[in-house]
Amino acid sequence: MIGRVQEPFFDETVSVLRQAPLVPEESCIVVIDMQNFNGDREGAEGKTLTGPENDYYWDNLEKRATPNIAKLIKSARAKGIEVMYTCVEALTADGRDRGIDYKLSGFCVPKGSWDGEVLPDIAPEGDEIVLPKGSSSRWMSTKSAALLPAPPNPPRLNGHCAYLPRRCAYLLLTCSASAAVCLVCCLARALGSSSVGYLLRGMGMKQVVMVGALTDQCVESAIRDACDDNFLVTQATDACVTFSEERHETSINAIKGYCRQRTTDELIEEIDALAPSAYMNKDKSMLGTAGMAVAPDLVPATATADAEK
Repeated sequence: MIGRVQEPFFDETVSVLRQAPLVPEESCIVVIDMQNFNGDREGAEGKTLTGPENDYYWDNLEKRATPNIAKLIKSARAKGIEVMYTCVEALTADGRDRGIDYKLSGFCVPKGSWDGEVLPDIAPEGDEIVLPKGSSSRWMSTKSAALLPAPPNPPRLNGHCAYLPRRCAYLLLTCSASAAVCLVCCLARALGSSSVGYLLRGMGMKQVVMVGALTDQCVESAIRDACDDNFLVTQATDACVTFSEERHETSINAIKGYCRQRTTDELIEEIDALAPSAYMNKDKSMLGTAGMAVAPDLVPATATADAEK
């Protein structure tokens, strides 16, 4: 029997919850597409951005966005906040794995090329993660799936590996209903574990701070997708850059319903006032497992014996 149906409501007062401050051990600074390809005047795209019509872009990238990102990640690192990068970069030498939009836009940054490297002034430190991507939104196209090893003994349908998408249409048309369900489940698992959200949640992250380029394209897309993926999102508005002030301000205004917005100085002030991450200078290999408890009868006998030695 269906219970009483909740009446529809719209309560804009709850939007204050979006303004929650960062929690160091649950937060990650995400630096989007700040790389040699588009951020250095000798990069493949950078070389094309000449003439006075591109002065706004270079002035704001070199004098505002990049220095602000450098200050922000320095402050974040001092509190043990994770820093992660994404760069436009193919997984292949010829870029055949790029998304259709990047192909039609003429973007190709081959695997391992200088253009795919993060700008030196904000370069990764230690083992900070840098993920390649092949289309605008890092949530949709970051290629962590391709970095994973092939699964052992994958299920096979009609002689084909169920993890290979190129056979999907054929398999779904020709295999049995039960096999089709199996195929869909396998693909969902493979795709789900390749997402940035999956990666961040595995590290215990709940909040992300977005910075980078372009404000109204890759940054805006990532903000929407991260919000819809159940992350609390903050945008450092003056640590983002695009090709004109109008485009920048229009995007900032349009996306504000998906994130809280702060200037770099406001965020640094907030971060500096926080206690360091609980994982500061500690082993982070088990991030994301806080609160888990294992029943004694589920612990292998060998593990119990080892603990008693």
